[in-house]
Amino acid sequence: MKTVFSNAGIQSLLRTLRPRRRQWPDLGGSRTAALAVVADAASRDTLLRVFQDAGRELVLASTTASAVELPQRRLCPVILFDLQAEQDWQSAVSRLASLEPHACVILMSPRCDKNLWDEVTRSGGTDILRTPLVAEDVLRTVESHTRIWQCRQKLRGPRSTDQPFSNGV
Repeated sequence: MKTVFSNAGIQSLLRTLRPRRRQWPDLGGSRTAALAVVADAASRDTLLRVFQDAGRELVLASTTASAVELPQRRLCPVILFDLQAEQDWQSAVSRLASLEPHACVILMSPRCDKNLWDEVTRSGGTDILRTPLVAEDVLRTVESHTRIWQCRQKLRGPRSTDQPFSNGV
């Protein structure tokens, strides 16, 4: 007995076997982006490439002061902060973590140990992303913290979409 497959059946089978492009959580709106405060050009280039490949928007800021103004115009559930971007990174992380609605602040650092982790969490940060950056680590970290942010927002209750985002000033 001979088995005959239709072209549509083969295409359907191929679609199920083909690896899918990673889908990031949909946050519902064009005002959603990740924010990165980055001093290092190599990290900046890696982040731009990773976000572009994933089809998501990344907003870059060179200082904490310029980063504080951005969430007023755009929702940034995840903020990536380069340890080398500011001399006093603890107060910068604390300031960024206090922005409304409370973003997940991830410190990018070549060092990742318990002492640094304790400092990050005391400052209001949520995680450490080791540098030099690896695309898969960036994707996994940003995706998981986007989901954490979504859960926090659900627990806080609905928010009117016509209210401007506050920068805590």
